Amino acid sequence: MAYLIKEDRYTYFVGAKKHYLRVQELVWGSPAWPGRFRIEMPASKDRDSKKFYGKSALEVVDRVIEYLYCHSSEAPHRRIELNSFN
Repeated sequence: MAYLIKEDRYTYFVGAKKHYLRVQELVWGSPAWPGRFRIEMPASKDRDSKKFYGKSALEVVDRVIEYLYCHSSEAPHRRIELNSFN
């Protein structure tokens, strides 16, 4: 079982807290994902680990942003920088 995954990183702020989102794209391979793109959010003291899938990188990033925003005690507003870096 072989597969090829491409990764991009995004920076997102919830209030004053900085998050780095690692978006994985299944380019080729056998694992069955519900969508072509995925973000795996690790567990923390406030939440369980969770995987998000979508048809595009921005769709997955938006889902994670909404999740972090809804589960944050901070977050007076949302801001995202969509410049990926490797």
